[in-house]
Amino acid sequence: LAEVLAQPEWRVALVTGGPATGKTVAVAQWFGTLGPIAREWVTIDAHDDRPERFWLMFTLALERAVPGAFAQTAAAAADVHRLPPEFLDRLLTAWSAVADPVVIVLDDIHHLQSSQITDDLGFVVDHLPGRSRMVLTSRADPRLPVSRWRGRGWLAELRQRDLALTLPETAELFTALG
Repeated sequence: LAEVLAQPEWRVALVTGGPATGKTVAVAQWFGTLGPIAREWVTIDAHDDRPERFWLMFTLALERAVPGAFAQTAAAAADVHRLPPEFLDRLLTAWSAVADPVVIVLDDIHHLQSSQITDDLGFVVDHLPGRSRMVLTSRADPRLPVSRWRGRGWLAELRQRDLALTLPETAELFTALG
């Protein structure tokens, strides 16, 4: 799993599997090895399926990862009940001004059912600045343009079969546990 995420070509990683299959653990282990890279983790729940709430949470995560870089964008997201049409452009402009890569993990995106959020998130990934990356974990394939990203060579995929132990690994685990 670490080898797939260590590859330099991907822009977005999608880790999918059923409940308790190790998605979050696998990504957290990789996340912990990133060293000094600006990064932030966002865990999504059903209450975050409103565009204004999701994008505020997303922007605040970027602000925590790179303090000061997204303050105006976060303030704009916090001051409205409905995001202005230029919000994503402002977000991407602020992100483009950050010289170093930024990694954002969105854990449990299966909670996002709003087509406005998924369309906008797809747009953000399509325009992700520099060497920044996004990691998405989900119980099912999200309503995002995954096949387009795969075709462009932007996607790293880890599926439930990749998260499962092999027969020798299972034997090793049971032997270790006595």
